[in-house]
Amino acid sequence: MKIDRISYQKVFPLGLYINERIGVEVQLDEGDSPEDALLHAKDMVEGFHREQNPHLYEKKTIDTPHSVEPFVAIEKPEESPEFKRWDTIAAGCTSEKELGKWVAKCPPEYQHLLEERRLQIVNRKTVYQ
Repeated sequence: MKIDRISYQKVFPLGLYINERIGVEVQLDEGDSPEDALLHAKDMVEGFHREQNPHLYEKKTIDTPHSVEPFVAIEKPEESPEFKRWDTIAAGCTSEKELGKWVAKCPPEYQHLLEERRLQIVNRKTVYQ
């Protein structure tokens, strides 16, 4: 079997009974890894959706009566335990294949950490080859 192209689609909910399907088809060059191409296609689709619908990724606060001010603790994302956990996992990966094992488990808000590490690994390969 020869894989010469990869297709990735995802359905995103936009509201009540409203969905948006975004997909991309990637043609592989000789030597390209199908798994890496699929991860790249997934990143493209999810990144496009995030760019086109930033309002869906904003944190919402609960409405309260006017006399009561809600207390919202402001925490920098990079100080949260979850951010530190995923940053440590990404930093510990030494190959794209190893990173690929974590992609499905990683929450969308921390996917950028895995992608940044993947780019570091790819760039390191390019420099040393």
